[in-house]
Order: sequence, then structure tokens, then C-alpha cells
Amino acid sequence: MTPSAKRRTLNTHYFMPPHVRVVELMTSGNTAPEIMSLLVDRMKTVGLKPFVAKRESTGFIQNRVWASIKREMLHVVAEGIVDAQTADDIFVETIVRPGTRPFAAMDYVGLDTVANIERTYAQERHLDTTYTVDYLQREFIDVGKLGIKSNKGGFYPPSTAADAVSTKPRIFVLDNGLSGQIDNLKQGKILEYSFEGEYIRTVFKDQYLPDGIAVSQEENVLFWTCMGSPGQKDGMIYAGKLDGNDIRPLIQQGIVHTPKQIVIDEANKKLYFTDREGLCIWRCDKDGSNLEQVVVTGDNNNECDRRDATRWCVGITFSHTLGKIFWTQKGASKGWQGRIFSANMTIPPGETAAHRKDKVCLLEGLAEPIDLDFHESTKTLYWTDRGEMPFGNTLNRLRFDDRGYALHTDSTPHLKHEIIARKFHEAIGLKIDARNEHVYVADLGGSICRCKLDGSDKVRLVFQEDRAWTGVALA
Repeated sequence: MTPSAKRRTLNTHYFMPPHVRVVELMTSGNTAPEIMSLLVDRMKTVGLKPFVAKRESTGFIQNRVWASIKREMLHVVAEGIVDAQTADDIFVETIVRPGTRPFAAMDYVGLDTVANIERTYAQERHLDTTYTVDYLQREFIDVGKLGIKSNKGGFYPPSTAADAVSTKPRIFVLDNGLSGQIDNLKQGKILEYSFEGEYIRTVFKDQYLPDGIAVSQEENVLFWTCMGSPGQKDGMIYAGKLDGNDIRPLIQQGIVHTPKQIVIDEANKKLYFTDREGLCIWRCDKDGSNLEQVVVTGDNNNECDRRDATRWCVGITFSHTLGKIFWTQKGASKGWQGRIFSANMTIPPGETAAHRKDKVCLLEGLAEPIDLDFHESTKTLYWTDRGEMPFGNTLNRLRFDDRGYALHTDSTPHLKHEIIARKFHEAIGLKIDARNEHVYVADLGGSICRCKLDGSDKVRLVFQEDRAWTGVALA
């Protein structure tokens, strides 16, 4: 190879499966620096994530790390400590799913503690400490860099060390199965994506038009609704573990009509969900028992009522701060008949779900409001609207005062509420991440988006044209 050709030669490593967009770049020993920079820029423009090794290394970066993981995994199985399935499971639960970053985790534990642990392993297994304990002692511990507990930081600067180990939520989203070839209506799926929007796995499949989803952080359980055939009394409510096991029906067919959004009241161990053609809102225990109606908007045995879309309950949320439930009655598709209501979480004495004097219409004439969520600390109601422009396919919010009265605004002309994000494609699912001050929106067009609580910094995390997203939840 000529000297000129050597300067244009380098090592690359692409990853499988194809949705992993990482590529490693490494010099051949003669590669011109400008060639490396050029390739990094070009790869970023086509959606790849390039990583450059600083020097030549057998296995590049990731396979060097992966080799050591494989060695230890083989050791714990070969030594009879655990079986392969259990070793895989604990690795996924403690490293993969939380998105644990090894160096950030070491900073969090403390580098002096890490060194002591490694020293014990080295003594027990007669390991060389040159690149572990000795390296930590010389480069970090001796100069006072112990991780987040020291003002000098560790592998990360002190201001970012704690942030680097903060848990980012996993995204669970429903695909109703209607965006591809439709052979039957039981092609819905529950999928998991990372905080960055990378596909992780399909949790459950073969679902009958799934629509609403919620996560119990206390129990690591998913709850979701399946609409069944629209207009028929064959909707169902399911629960299943986050790991994809123990799926079970909570509400069997023949009880509810078309269940839509579902939310969890962890404080009272209750589930709330709307029933579109059932013309009501239901509440039950987390095991499906003690099912009761809390709001009724019409007679579901009456054909006229059942066909009246202004009576259809779709979105549901609640606020313990205000002691209220909120729900949407969407109206006809793109019909500008949508309304948002509130009522007390407890039915007033002497009243019934069908006759409640505490029921209040907060907003009316909306394009087509769908799912809801409530941000407690700011007393703000958020919702998606899948109606037409100029006010549809939007993310919206309405603030409340301490007494629970709506604070109407004129920030958007002709409206009493705020539109904070636009240009969704049939916006449906909605979930607030209060910890990180984010809002997630899923739409039927195949996009999952995230923005700040004020609607700024909107980014599309996922776009899959062959998906029709409905509900979205976080864990």
C-alpha cells in the first residue's frame, strides 16, 4: 500500500442489529487526522453515532469491554454460582434497563470504595492491579478525586458526576396495530424504548386495539386497556410485569365497552379508566375488584346516546392537590365539539355517578381533546388534541389556582388555555415526567416526542411510519 493510501485507510466497526446506529472508528497507525474528522461528520449527517478510539486496540472499544463482561459471566456460571438465565436477568435489570454508566456509577459509589473492592477481588483471584487499583490510586485517590463526594469530582467533573447517574425514564408505548397490513384487529403491541428513543424490546403483543397504558412504579406492573371492537361490549383491562411476564386480565369481556385512557391512583390503590361507548368513567382496585362508575354521561343502552360523540369519555386524570378528576368528552372527529370536565374524586353524598352537581365544564368548543395528565406542583392540566388546525394536533395546558378554579389565559387568541406545542400527527398519548420536567406525546402518525413543560425544546425521539401510537407511559 502506498504512503498516500495508508493515510486514507482506517478501521471501522459497525454494530448489529441495524437499529443500533453506533460505529467505531480507529486509526490504522497512519490515518490522516482530517480523514477521521471527515468521516465523523459524514456519519453524523446520516444518523450514525460515531465513536473514535484514541489509539489502536484489538476489539476497538466496545468489544474490549464486552470481552471482560463475557469472561466474568462465564466464570459465575462455570463456577456454579448461578445459571445463565439468572445471570442474564440480573445484568439486564441492574445495568441495561436503568441505563447504568459504569464510570458514572463508580463516581457515585466513590473511587476509594471502588479501589477497595477491586483490591479484594485482586487478592482473592490473584489479579494484576496495574490498570485497576494502582491506576485509581495514582490518578484519582492520591490527588483527592473521589467522585461526587469530593469537590474535585472523579471521572466526571463535580457538577456533572451526580447528573450522569440520574435515572432517565424508560418509555412504554402502545401500537394499536392499525398502521400496517390489517389481517385482524388483534395485532397491537406494547413496546419499550430508551430515554434517547432507541428501541429496546416488544413487551407484549397480539393485543386487541390497545389504547391506554399506565405504570405502577411501586409494583413494576403495567396496566393497559384494550378497546375491543368499537361499539361492542368486549373491551378489557390487563396487567403484566414490566419484564414481559405474568400477563393477566383484570376486567374480562362483557363488562365494559371501549376502555380508553387509564391512570393509577397509587395513594388509594385505585385505577381510573374511561369507557367511550360505555359513556362513563370507571374506578376499581388494582386487581380489578370493586369496579364502580364515578361519572356517567348517558344511557349506553340508548342507541342515540351511544352514537352521540359529545358524550364519549376519552381522557382521564386526577389531582390529589385539588381533589379533582378531569376528563375529556371529545365530540365528533375534527368536530370542534370537544369539552373538558372536572368533578370531585368522591361522589357527593346522596348523588350518583349519573347525577352529580359537582360536575363542571372547564372548556368547550375544542377541536378534539384526547388524553390528559396533571402536573401537581404547578397545578396545571395538560392534554393532547388530535383535531384540525389551527388548534388541533397540539399539546395544551390550563392552570388552576389553589382553590381549584381555572386560570384562563389569552396567550393564544380566541382560546382560554395555552397551546404550547404544535404539528403532531393525530396526537393521542400523553405523559408528564415531573422529575425531569418533560412532557411526552405519542401520535398515530408514528412519532413519540418530548418537550419541556412549557412546550419548548420539542424533539422527536421515535418515528416509525408503520406504527400507530396511542398511550404512552414511563418507568
